[in-house]
Amino acid sequence: MRIGIDFGTTNCSVGRFDISGTPRIIGPIPSVGYWSNGKFEFGHEAVDALRTERRDLHPIRDLKLAVGKDSHFDFGGTKLETQKITAALLSAISQKLDIDDPRDVDQLVLATPVLMNATHRSELIAGASEAGFSNARLVYEPTAALLGATIIDTVPDQATVLVVDWGGGTLDLSVVRVEGQTFREIAVRGEVQSLGGTDMDHEITRRILAEEPSIEAALSTIPGGKVRLAAEIEEEKIRMLEDSNPVDEELIAPEWLGDSIVVIDRETVFEVVDKFTASAIGEIDRMLSSNDLLISDIDHILFAGGTCRCSRIGDRLRDQYPELMELTVGEPQTLTGLGCAMLADRGFVLRLAGDFGVRNSDDSVCVLLPKGVDLLSKNYRTAEFLVTDPAASDATIDLGLSIGGEENNLLHRRVNTFVSLKTFFLTARRRESRTNNPVLDKVFMAAGVSDDLTVTVHAETSISGASWVEKVSGVPLAIKLDSTSDDE
Repeated sequence: MRIGIDFGTTNCSVGRFDISGTPRIIGPIPSVGYWSNGKFEFGHEAVDALRTERRDLHPIRDLKLAVGKDSHFDFGGTKLETQKITAALLSAISQKLDIDDPRDVDQLVLATPVLMNATHRSELIAGASEAGFSNARLVYEPTAALLGATIIDTVPDQATVLVVDWGGGTLDLSVVRVEGQTFREIAVRGEVQSLGGTDMDHEITRRILAEEPSIEAALSTIPGGKVRLAAEIEEEKIRMLEDSNPVDEELIAPEWLGDSIVVIDRETVFEVVDKFTASAIGEIDRMLSSNDLLISDIDHILFAGGTCRCSRIGDRLRDQYPELMELTVGEPQTLTGLGCAMLADRGFVLRLAGDFGVRNSDDSVCVLLPKGVDLLSKNYRTAEFLVTDPAASDATIDLGLSIGGEENNLLHRRVNTFVSLKTFFLTARRRESRTNNPVLDKVFMAAGVSDDLTVTVHAETSISGASWVEKVSGVPLAIKLDSTSDDE
């Protein structure tokens, strides 16, 4: 059996293809859960329980954002590793497909945000392993959503699609060119810190509590009180945004909050949503600009993720990019899980979609890893650089993607555009020679790409002995369907 899972911040989905090739997708499944008396509960059952007056429940929300960042959750003095909770959630999701034993799953494909770091991804894979999934692979969320959309709507060959995957925790973007059975990312970008739907909920909650200090005091006496309130506010926010004639104020009186009444006003909700939407448009425009792309270079647009279900947000994005033909899909929250299920069923090869290199002092680029490198190859390429400024106290290492320019020169390529992904500095020294001419420092570099979707770069100077290891996220990839074929 082969399955795909969209491990979302606020909602998940899980899918597989049956023997006849028909997809089965289940979702959205709330990622919300709770821990009580040594047991976990996730999904709709957990959401319903958290709305009751029970105060023995320790809520779990935004788990995805904690993976690779927080080592554990504190449930009233009981500390549990985040990896263990991740395993519990993945097990709960897989059971929606009647999978009682994860060892029956030959291949699990998991979607991950574009800019999540390598620690997050390794812990996600470790959580899957702890849940019993022995063979898990990762793909970027927005491109997986596009693959899911191809099952529902026809995407013409050679089409170029802007994917806006805006979910509860992250805003993920990709520009993908469809080349037969290959989906080649021309550009990717992501925001994992401040633009997810859950960040809207926290901002609305913060504003409400600033006006109601008595409610904040009441929340402090309830385990996970603010988390439970944010979930209640999320529901009211969605209701307001989907109502064609929303009221000016909504009053909520959760059973678990006693006699307290929380007032949510439409003006606050709309103001926060409009602010976040403007920021999202800014991220899209920056991605296009930094990759030397114009809207005229793109044909279609795809909206995925729960936040894009909001008509106020979707209409604003449509008005911003009216030239693009929208792909018609059903439930945007299940597209990524559907795409993961397709990849698990069909098999796939992941390769670098562009040339990855380091910018030289004369603005030329030395390509460390050329496009087409297989992420499972585990091969490293090396290069050596001279620190050309004898007065420099450190060497600047600027890693990124080269776009356009000379195709036949990897060592010293003049490019049209260089997209910087990571910059760091190494201490550099010089050594005096007998002829009084300084011997300049050199930087040895080795680079390789792996199935955690990052490029690992090791750099070390020959004289100062300084060294640095960097795992770079956000590198465009090419997904080739059907791993039995070696054709690009």
